[in-house]
Amino acid sequence: YFNKLFINKDNIIDNYLKNAEKNIMQKKLKYISDIFIKMQEYYRKMTIGKLDYDEVKNVIAERLYKKTCNNCEKCNYCTRKNKDLMNGFRELVGSALQKRKISVVDIPQTITTCGKPNMILSETMQEVNEFFRYENLTNQEDMSKMLIGEQLCGAGNLISSVSNSFKDISRVNTKIEQKIVKNLNFLDVFIKDIAIFEKGGAFYSAIIFAKENIEILRIEEELSKYFSKNIHLIKQIQSFYPEYLVYSFAIDSTYDILIGKATYTKTGSDASGDKYSILPLENEKLLIALSDGRGSGSFAENISEITLSLIESFYNAGFDSKDIVLAVNKMMSSASTEQFSAMDICVIDLVSAKMNLIKMGSTPTIIKRENEILIIESKNLPLGIIQDARPEVEEIYLKSGDVVILSSDGVYDSFDGNDNYKDVINSEKLVNMNMVCENLIEEATKRTDGAYMDDMTVIAFKIIIKSK
Repeated sequence: YFNKLFINKDNIIDNYLKNAEKNIMQKKLKYISDIFIKMQEYYRKMTIGKLDYDEVKNVIAERLYKKTCNNCEKCNYCTRKNKDLMNGFRELVGSALQKRKISVVDIPQTITTCGKPNMILSETMQEVNEFFRYENLTNQEDMSKMLIGEQLCGAGNLISSVSNSFKDISRVNTKIEQKIVKNLNFLDVFIKDIAIFEKGGAFYSAIIFAKENIEILRIEEELSKYFSKNIHLIKQIQSFYPEYLVYSFAIDSTYDILIGKATYTKTGSDASGDKYSILPLENEKLLIALSDGRGSGSFAENISEITLSLIESFYNAGFDSKDIVLAVNKMMSSASTEQFSAMDICVIDLVSAKMNLIKMGSTPTIIKRENEILIIESKNLPLGIIQDARPEVEEIYLKSGDVVILSSDGVYDSFDGNDNYKDVINSEKLVNMNMVCENLIEEATKRTDGAYMDDMTVIAFKIIIKSK
């Protein structure tokens, strides 16, 4: 019976899997589309690069010579007397390109015999200023093309990655599936169909078709016992056949995260440059990010909001952490206005407790572990300062009971360095995470006579073993 069921191309499981793959691709492409839409805001502001100034100098010098000398009655006389007339114009243009402003003292000796020095200076600066305007527009267009090219490449890599992920995930031998079905039947749990997938030789997921009111707990226990993993139901949906539901099972997270947060705007300001994101990701991962935009008020708020929005979209689309930070940093650093943001990005794997931490110009991250405190400081400038920043991803394996504290500079700068900040955290009872955040901000404001001298934000989270 089972052999016939799995060979039949029109069976339930095959129809479901075909549509599931299509839905996954549609979801990924939607996220990629969102990224390109949000990047449009940056493209209008891009400026970068220089043209070949030696070539520009020659072109402008020739134009000046034609404009000032060709129609001059003394042209033949000056040319016969001074064979280096053109070099004189090149030298003058070179000074204008370098200094962006010239005067009579910059006129080379080879053209000092001209009786129209003011006209020469005026024409030179007019040509040079026109070049600078052209250069600016050209650089904007070039940067837009370069950024779009990079993102298209990134999107291509992502699609390739999605394609490869399908190759990595394979269906296990049907004999194993049949054995599990028999075991479930023995427990009086009757299902219509099952498909079990592995990745890297280990259990990855299971899909079961069955009628409503099936005993989910028994299925979870059987799968967990058979594969020696903590497996649970992640979702159930109506199948294409009205009498059946689709039950999806995956490895359950081992850990939970308790999160607290507190944020206050600078005294006298209506907007905050401190923004944070708490976003569940695929495969039992959690993103916690804190952005501290330059300055305070609405300008800083806008920087932080769009920065976090882009980062969220990139992570949802499945990009690698380093690629995300490189792309966002390049866009921000190439904008015509100064917009940069100190950034903390934590991606926590709730199965293994591994935390990937990226710090870009942010205040030290504190990890309180039993009787010790770990301090991780930023080795990079904030996002948007320099284009070629190379973010480092620190891998930290957390332990149950560890507390991680992120803060904006409005909080941290109120304390007298790391030692003072550590002492205050050590004095806290790290039980209620919201209370920890409120207490740290309260302590910071005591040191500034009760005023919020800058936007202030603290995020604290504790990792704990998930209760059964």
